Amino acid sequence: MFDLCRLLNIRYPIIQGAMGHVTGGAMAAAVTRGGGLGTIASAEKPLEYVQREYRLAKELTDGPVALNIPVNNSRCADIARFVLDEHVDVVVTSAGSPKAFLADWKREGIRVISVVATVEHARKMSDAGVDVIVAEGMESGGRIGSMTTMTLIPQVVDAVSVPVVAAGGIADGRGIAAAFALGACGVQIGTRFLFAEECPVHENFRRAILAAKSADVVITGRPYSYRGEARILRNALYEKYIEMEKSGAADEDYKPLFDASMPRALVEGDVENGSPMVGQIVGMCSRVQPAAEIIRELVDDYNRQPGLPRIS
Repeated sequence: MFDLCRLLNIRYPIIQGAMGHVTGGAMAAAVTRGGGLGTIASAEKPLEYVQREYRLAKELTDGPVALNIPVNNSRCADIARFVLDEHVDVVVTSAGSPKAFLADWKREGIRVISVVATVEHARKMSDAGVDVIVAEGMESGGRIGSMTTMTLIPQVVDAVSVPVVAAGGIADGRGIAAAFALGACGVQIGTRFLFAEECPVHENFRRAILAAKSADVVITGRPYSYRGEARILRNALYEKYIEMEKSGAADEDYKPLFDASMPRALVEGDVENGSPMVGQIVGMCSRVQPAAEIIRELVDDYNRQPGLPRIS
């Protein structure tokens, strides 16, 4: 199996998924100190925020910290320049192709990871020269594709020449073992880290996910991704969306429903009218813990699975 830990200079093959508005520098540093790869989400934040949070993380840990850049971000070019100027350890790109920036990043020795939801996108990113592919199944929280983790991972592994990390629906050692069996060399985990003490989500959101069961998780936005296709907790926003869809609302009518809906839930605490994005494994998470403790539990649980090479 490919040694992801050696490539990224981390202890455990666990990457913390970027979750917009809540995974800043302190959160990322806590994950890195715990042995994984912490990731800062840039989302649509201003460049000054990205600079501040990355520098904060590097003050809090000597280990590598990743910066997520959605390529469709209106500030993508500015953040890409900061990556070079600051010599960011690892870049995680999503929502498009980073091809325009890859040569410069790679020339500086910066590791580049690309998050994909389809086999074809994975193939394009591998051909473009990224170092690692994160293949994310639709079980994940937030924006989703249409393939499950079980079907996506082996097809991506067979299609590309770079190491593949599995994401979507992974919350314990059994999930990590399954990812390895499918050919992945590591995992990216998001929802479980929403339960980290260092994750600065609003207390209303925290209470909602602690009480949630997997059956409470629904999808908005189908069949049109521009209507806000995402996996969230069932709430008033979701019910409103269903009402609008049944009534044949025009496409433009959906925009006010989803504008700023993610920070409304996670940061402001309006879990009924915002988008409380969370994955299907939320029912497996029942307590808040330090990020390092979450990582230790994941590793210990994996190592208890019989007949598998140990993670040490």
